[in-house]
This record gives sequence, structure tokens and C-alpha cells, in this order.
Amino acid sequence: MINRFSPRSCLYLCVSGNFMTALEARHIAQQYVSDIGEVLPEFMFGLGDEEEFVDKYYFDFIWLTLTGQIPEEPPVAGGARGLTVNKYDKKVELISHGGYGVLRDTENKLTETYQLFSDFKNGKTRLQELKAKFDLTSEQLLELSKVIKDTELNREAIYAIINGLLDKVKNYR
Repeated sequence: MINRFSPRSCLYLCVSGNFMTALEARHIAQQYVSDIGEVLPEFMFGLGDEEEFVDKYYFDFIWLTLTGQIPEEPPVAGGARGLTVNKYDKKVELISHGGYGVLRDTENKLTETYQLFSDFKNGKTRLQELKAKFDLTSEQLLELSKVIKDTELNREAIYAIINGLLDKVKNYR
């Protein structure tokens, strides 16, 4: 039997706190690349474009000379595509091209789920569609429907609900 999912505690922990701003995340990311220093002879990383995800900020790496200038001909090198800064714990992680693809796919699925939950809350989607999409038992479906109806839906809330469901599924198996 699956233990009772407690989304309210997860929502409180994951959603109610203050998120860092993009400016704060960029400052953390800049400090990180500064601490790395010289990556290749005469070159270091800088930060390029940023992208906000539900739980983190992503920053592209760009090549800079050691004097901080963008080189006319950047070096050809493989490795990390960029880095992420977690909005909750400020943890910095390097991210590969493949990791970035996974991050984008996850964000797209989250957007689809947000739309599905919003449609359900607004009466445009039926319980059976949720049950089929998430392969839920009747008990889980009933609980999920209560959570959706009792929650002010935003992307962060959906993220917290999905993570809570995934944790319960992992514990069940």
C-alpha cells in the first residue's frame, strides 16, 4: 500500500520560500566561473545567456581571454555547455549538452503537466485523463484531484506535487 502523499508539507517547503532572483543567480554563477580560473592556456569561462527553469537558472559558458575579452577565435574544446544554480539551495552544477537536453525535456513535460492540471481545475479535463496520464490507482487519483483543487496552481506548485508523487512511487517499488 502506498503511504499517504502529503503535498501541503512539500508545497510549504518547496514553494513558499523566497526564490533567488536571476541577478542573485548570475552573481553566484559568476563567482563560480571566477573561482575556476584558467581553463585552457590563456582562456577562461565567462557567462553568456541565461535561461530560467522552474527550480534553477541555467547559464551558457562563453570563452574569454584572461583579460576578460571575448576572443576573435575561441578555442575548440569539448566539455560542459554551461552551469545551473539551484533556486532552493544555491548549489551550482556543471551541465553537459546531454544534461541540458534532459533539463529542457523535463521543463517541457512540466509545462504540459501544468496545463493538464490547470485544465482539470477549470473543468476542461476529466479524472480519467489524469488517471491514464499518470497511471494512478483510484485512491491516488482521488488524492491528486483534491490537491489540485486545493492548490493555487503555478509552475513551482506543480513541480512540488510531481516530485512528491515521484517520491511516493519510488518508495512503493
